[in-house]
Amino acid sequence: MRILFIAEFSSTGGTRENFKQLLQAHQDLGYTTHVLIPNLSDDKIKEFILSTGATYTCLKRREKVFKKPYYSLLYEWFHIKPEIKAYNPDLILCSAADLKRNFLPFLLQKTYVILFNTIAGKKGWKSSFFYKIPKLFLNKNNYIATVSQGSADILSSSWNIDRTRIDVIYNSYDQKNVADKKSRSGQQLVLTLGHVHDYKNPDIWLKVAEEITNQNPNVSFIWLGGGGRLEFFQKKTSLYPRIQFPGYCPNPKLYYAKADVYFQPSKLESHGRAVVDAMANGLPCITSNTGGLPDNVEEGVNGFLCGANDVRCYINRIQFLLDHEKEKKEMGMASKKIADSKFHPGLLSVRIKDLYSKVLTLNNS
Repeated sequence: MRILFIAEFSSTGGTRENFKQLLQAHQDLGYTTHVLIPNLSDDKIKEFILSTGATYTCLKRREKVFKKPYYSLLYEWFHIKPEIKAYNPDLILCSAADLKRNFLPFLLQKTYVILFNTIAGKKGWKSSFFYKIPKLFLNKNNYIATVSQGSADILSSSWNIDRTRIDVIYNSYDQKNVADKKSRSGQQLVLTLGHVHDYKNPDIWLKVAEEITNQNPNVSFIWLGGGGRLEFFQKKTSLYPRIQFPGYCPNPKLYYAKADVYFQPSKLESHGRAVVDAMANGLPCITSNTGGLPDNVEEGVNGFLCGANDVRCYINRIQFLLDHEKEKKEMGMASKKIADSKFHPGLLSVRIKDLYSKVLTLNNS
């Protein structure tokens, strides 16, 4: 099968890692893949593409105006449509982190799967018709997928699309981030990974970290990740040695190995790749109850869920796990079991094959 893969991603983050896992699945399944990537993509991602046996084309840079609804269709007409015509794929796949792009294949009535790595938000009245495109043009030629049940439910409600037409392809944990064994010290570590942006809720995270570390001299909090607010929080915590924002870490494995609890208080989260990695490392997880996070965390089984801004809930749950070694260990073991049963990398190829087969069967019926 010949697949044209439209991929948009940043230099780091979950969408980039999801793209790599999808491409690896294509290689495992024996699909012939040509990838359309952003022009500013780095050499490492190009080398990875070639290592999977795929080929690529760097698209002309999408200027800011062409990232907006309606205008995005103009960009795609002039830069993506010719690639579709030239490659003549059996199926087009798009891995998207932005809901305002890559709708053209719907209009062209191509055999198309678009996989959203994000949560549907509010629509303005100016863009309301644009967001009707998937509903109006969705037919047996195309399919929508996303990375969690929670994200699918929100997308179905926001776009008024039949929920049965939205498939779920879970993110897999990254095996290179799974530590061989846990190395513990006297200091207890609460770990968080992700971009330091408002939607990840760093303000609430810091309130929780400050109160717990003030009461417990043997507890540290670390947030790994870059982002627009990183420097602000680095300055804000410069006098707190047990609350750290080290920045982006290309090898978080060592931190997972030392951590006792994983903490993710996001306001929005499509699935939470870092949470899945933490589960694969046998960590109990305390997260908000938003988006796709409840797909990962079963209340009282492998962690706890709290309201996104419920500081007291986070503090109580984290402190409970730090104080109760038996329960912490049992929940960590449950995390590992859930990660292996739902998010093992080997499952992605099976899910992708099933999804493509479903789309192509519908198309040929």
